[in-house]
Amino acid sequence: MTRKPDGRAAITAAVLAIQGALVAALLLYEDIYLIRLVSFLDGTWSLWVLLAVCLVELFTLLPGGIMVLARKRAGRWLIVLGCLVHLALGIAVLGSGMPVTVRGLGLDTRQSSPESPLILLVALIPAVLTLVLVLLPYTTDWLAWRDPSSFLSRTPYYGPPSGYGPQPTASQQPYGQQSHGQQSGYFPPASS
Repeated sequence: MTRKPDGRAAITAAVLAIQGALVAALLLYEDIYLIRLVSFLDGTWSLWVLLAVCLVELFTLLPGGIMVLARKRAGRWLIVLGCLVHLALGIAVLGSGMPVTVRGLGLDTRQSSPESPLILLVALIPAVLTLVLVLLPYTTDWLAWRDPSSFLSRTPYYGPPSGYGPQPTASQQPYGQQSHGQQSGYFPPASS
């Protein structure tokens, strides 16, 4: 009997991906609100980039997490794509030296401060953790495993339903077809 693989890594990665998608949805809502307040010429291009990244994260992490919970292998790659997009944005912001604002924690670092890169690195930890968990071989094994005692493998084959009579052989005409001088219907050949 095959031993069932442990699904803790895959389930944790799926839950983290769904949480990441919810955070992306909240950021998306905030970005739409901020874009409405500020005109396009005031440097909101960064908000538009963040809006596009949040859309990509939302539409990769949420379906990916749900698909991994349903043991679909494509969900794993959607999660990988969403995490890589999140990490690429974080590295780009970290490399550019842009100030990071975290309103929910009461930290407003609009000026370049020493805390700004630290806040960003802390925000990248869930994406790195999700990426590592979804790429583990345990996750691959859990997604590929099928229960050998499932319904389809236990269903016996009983053959064709009873009550239909003998089946025609290759030399006989199939049901309902007439040959020269033969009536419709099946008549077995006369035995000699």
